[in-house]
Amino acid sequence: MSGYLTRRMTGARHPHQFYAATVAGHLELSLGAAPTEWGTDADDDGTLTITCLYRPIAPGRDDTGLPRLSADPEAWPHGVELYWDEHHGWQYIPLDEDSEPLRAEPVPLPVPVLASPQALAALLPALLAGREHELPADTREWQYADELRAELAARNATR
Repeated sequence: MSGYLTRRMTGARHPHQFYAATVAGHLELSLGAAPTEWGTDADDDGTLTITCLYRPIAPGRDDTGLPRLSADPEAWPHGVELYWDEHHGWQYIPLDEDSEPLRAEPVPLPVPVLASPQALAALLPALLAGREHELPADTREWQYADELRAELAARNATR
């Protein structure tokens, strides 16, 4: 566990922040698919969450020169939210013009709760293109999934 702990973000308020930063960074570097906005939080009941908002943006390159991958405006006119919580894992939900969910419930993604950034990168292009029924299933977990799972269990045992 020491390798994981040395990689955890210093001063992180929640144990999943390192995971969120790793996922967002990988999606940006591997696909040019940096979320328009992303963040971590805890719901009112204490459930830890990650949100990654993808909005339609003009094709082009980001500040580093990488091509940008964004939500297809025909499929997701106001964007799509990639959402994670510690109980249900990765899900998505389309957004309306006020950035509110268009569906009552998010749709689960075919990846483990603590999916590897590579597993998410494999399905993100199809998701952003609106090809919801072509999302590849992937069973790869994040390399520190066991450590984070143990940390979440210990945290939840004391709540």
